[in-house]
Amino acid sequence: MIDGFAQKKTVPQPLSNTDKLYGLSLFWQEVNYNFAFFHQVPQLDWDKTYRQYIPKALAAKSTKAYYDVLKQFCALLQDGHTNVYYPPPIRKQLAYPKLKLVAIGKRAFVRNVDKSLATKIPVGSEILAVNTQPVKMYVQQHKLPYIASSTQYVRWDRGIRTMLQGKKGDRVHLKVKQPSGKILKIKLPRDRTGVQWVKPIKRPALLEFKWLEGQIAYLAINSFSNNRIQKEFPVLLPKLYQAKGVIIDVRKNGGGNSNNASFIVKHFTEQKILLGARWQTREHRAAYKAWGKFVNEAMQKKPHYQLSEWEANALKYYQKKVWHIGDTSRTSNDITAKKVKVPLVVLTSYHTGSAAEDFLIYLDNIKRATRVGQKTYGSTGQPLMFDLPGGGKARVCTKNDTYPNGKEFVGYGIIPHTEIAPTVQNYINNEDVVLRKSIEVLKAKMKK
Repeated sequence: MIDGFAQKKTVPQPLSNTDKLYGLSLFWQEVNYNFAFFHQVPQLDWDKTYRQYIPKALAAKSTKAYYDVLKQFCALLQDGHTNVYYPPPIRKQLAYPKLKLVAIGKRAFVRNVDKSLATKIPVGSEILAVNTQPVKMYVQQHKLPYIASSTQYVRWDRGIRTMLQGKKGDRVHLKVKQPSGKILKIKLPRDRTGVQWVKPIKRPALLEFKWLEGQIAYLAINSFSNNRIQKEFPVLLPKLYQAKGVIIDVRKNGGGNSNNASFIVKHFTEQKILLGARWQTREHRAAYKAWGKFVNEAMQKKPHYQLSEWEANALKYYQKKVWHIGDTSRTSNDITAKKVKVPLVVLTSYHTGSAAEDFLIYLDNIKRATRVGQKTYGSTGQPLMFDLPGGGKARVCTKNDTYPNGKEFVGYGIIPHTEIAPTVQNYINNEDVVLRKSIEVLKAKMKK
């Protein structure tokens, strides 16, 4: 009995056609009423696409295949905060070989490798083909259609970083070009059991502090998810007061709570009110939509029909074009501690997202920091989470955030003042070229 129960918990049960249709319809419905970025995919006819995906969902032969259909459906929205997630038992069936990849342009390079493979596939090696397909073709066919992203560069970055993922235990065929130029073919199992990386990996701490040359303080803030940051950061203030310049690194910060982001910013300015993102969310009123349907029919019968103000408003509800305009996020600077007033540089990457982008907007509005690195993730908002049949989950972004002046960054990323990205040689030599450049930029600011 115990074994049978455990098996039922770990093996996904086949989904009925009813469940398949319900899950697809639920996702379609929540997007239809709540999605905040239809204006960024004007070519997408959501209702027509839903009808096209019904037979695809019903034809799925397994729970994983069904979720792949949902992921593909979701990816058409091109939003990094609108996602479909596999059920846990399916996620456990997926694995990688003992390699870690990095995307440089649309090419795949090895940034870390198991010690047992290091002579054959050293760091800096390029993956030329996967299962006999050239990398670019493989990613376009097998990865990009399932990746929900607000920006094309993040879509490719994730497509390459995840391109070797597959069923645990299966072998993947690779064509590899070593840094020396030698080309070889190798088969690797998708299994990282017992891996020993040539570059040791440690889980990033919430905050990481160190001193750099020239009395420069370096602080990595790796997440805004944990409220513990509001206790740990003040402990570092005495060190920051001694610094002649500060570098804050949010390259690994995927977001979290914007209140934690603003908490940090408050320590770097005397400004009493901090402005964050401006936001809006879609609004639905059932009766107005019903009235708007009659208005729409009247306009079809008489194309030059003159609308009253009330009719024009009702028509917008029918067309799903009404927004509730939220205010610009404002937070009072209630920090009484001494402020850190020395020059500030912030490091960014493609992985700097969500609340970490809100952090950058707070700083940008007070012209407090210089950004160095790569464009950011380009996605934030408030997702609506819900369950799907078979044990998976989905979320839909319900909130459209912009700069206070209305300038969009979702779908574009926040652009650094000095744009720089690691090269293959930097990975081989274990060089942090972004940090090195930031020190150069900060020293120039410190001289002024």
